[in-house]
Amino acid sequence: MGGLFYQYLSGGELVYLLMYRVCCSIPLLLGAQLLLRRRTLFRDLLKDKKSFTSCIIAGLLMIIFWSSFIYALTNHQVLDASLGYFINPLFVILLGCVFLKEKLSLFQMIAVFPVHAV
Repeated sequence: MGGLFYQYLSGGELVYLLMYRVCCSIPLLLGAQLLLRRRTLFRDLLKDKKSFTSCIIAGLLMIIFWSSFIYALTNHQVLDASLGYFINPLFVILLGCVFLKEKLSLFQMIAVFPVHAV
């Protein structure tokens, strides 16, 4: 129910709402980094091309997910947005298994593909 306020923003453009979400997320991320005392610098990320490319791809995927979520809510498609937020973690797990060659444990497999006794 956290994103339901988007539908009440009259005349809210998708780009402006997305920028609002990004601008609110960046200070929160920086605060969490300071709280956890992690000193990962951006220039260190630039030195490792593989990590930099992975961060760019992850950022683009987040833009796609957030844009589709905001679009669905501002166009009164709350059920579609809820389904998307349910499927998103499953999609991320699939991407990790395919591209990063992640192996799921038995309990993780049960969590992702639950078997219901009939």
